[in-house]
Amino acid sequence: MAIEAKRAERERPSSAKIRMVLKLLSDIDDRSNSEEKTIIFSQFTTMLDLLGPFLSEMGIKYVRCKSGGVVYSFESKIR
Repeated sequence: MAIEAKRAERERPSSAKIRMVLKLLSDIDDRSNSEEKTIIFSQFTTMLDLLGPFLSEMGIKYVRCKSGGVVYSFESKIR
């Protein structure tokens, strides 16, 4: 039963926020013919943890950048 619940969650996330982020990313991807990059900022790293598996499942490459309170350039990560 737990395995089925996890699979259902992967196929259709119960969080409206996650569903909306995935829809927006899909729309951006479609509109730009996969040419645009998108940056998602979140103060809540657990949200990024939750998004990761869905992004991977959709074939969307992503990189997580955490500063740990230190200011540094993300430029090399987003090129």
